[in-house]
Amino acid sequence: MISVIVTCHNEEKYIEKCIESILNQTIFNLISEIIIINDSSTDNSLKVLKKLQSKTSIIKIINSENKSLSKSRNQGLNLSKGKFIAILDGDDFWINTKLETQYEQIKKLDKDYVLIYSNFIHFKNNDLDNISRVTVKSHNKHINNQLIEYFCNDAPIVPSTIFFKSHILEEIGCFNEEIKYYEDTDFYLRILEKYKIFHIPDFLCFKRQHQQQITHEIYKTILDSDFVIYKFLSRKKNFEKYKKIRMSRNRNKAAIHTLRNFDKKNIVFKLIFESLKLNPINFKTWAILILSIFPKKFNILIINFLINLQKYIHINIRI
Repeated sequence: MISVIVTCHNEEKYIEKCIESILNQTIFNLISEIIIINDSSTDNSLKVLKKLQSKTSIIKIINSENKSLSKSRNQGLNLSKGKFIAILDGDDFWINTKLETQYEQIKKLDKDYVLIYSNFIHFKNNDLDNISRVTVKSHNKHINNQLIEYFCNDAPIVPSTIFFKSHILEEIGCFNEEIKYYEDTDFYLRILEKYKIFHIPDFLCFKRQHQQQITHEIYKTILDSDFVIYKFLSRKKNFEKYKKIRMSRNRNKAAIHTLRNFDKKNIVFKLIFESLKLNPINFKTWAILILSIFPKKFNILIINFLINLQKYIHINIRI
């Protein structure tokens, strides 16, 4: 019934916990295959995987030289045979009721709903004592305009949280291998052009953030995010009126990340200027501009305060 696609690249420290979280699923009997794409690993990942493979015959290890997350996911998707598919990155892991919760929910929904996603628990490196519960934006109330809502104000749908019907791949295709960043956004947009998605407010996945991800310069991926927008608009020309809203939002996100992690005020002001040029009435952009005037330590203090506030009260803060 269910195919699980796992991508692994030099994950020897984390892959065992990842796979064990699949083996411990409460509906493990419905998992027909665990396809692990071991992509260009140079550490002991393969050794760990072979040890895990001895526990069950449904684990299939595919060694590849894709050197691409999208290519590895697609390789797994093309090999899969399940009616439903779940994706799990090799450094993340699930709670043991993840698949059961999503499987039971998708059976209750009408056939137009093809993908389910959830909230997730964020943590850095190996620090499980300091976690953040991330509430992802739900589009459940926007039954008739989910595509507009996602395009203008997309939820950070983490691939490791998704569960979807495999038949959609024949119609919409897999992940776009031309895109280095935001390939998941492109994938969800193509789904929403034809189908609906559903959000479960449970925290079903632990999402690990590495140091290199923390220091990743998001502002350098703006061109990639714009590319995804233009690819979408080439298919949906009537969404041209929302283009500036989306592009402004992407620049705000990059400006906040730059304020928090780097001492590059010139980049921040450039992003703010571009955002205001696209959408001058965006309140968030003006708030970021005011914030950027203050020293970096103050910026970090305020941003962290808003993020940490979300841990203790049930509201969805978006900055």
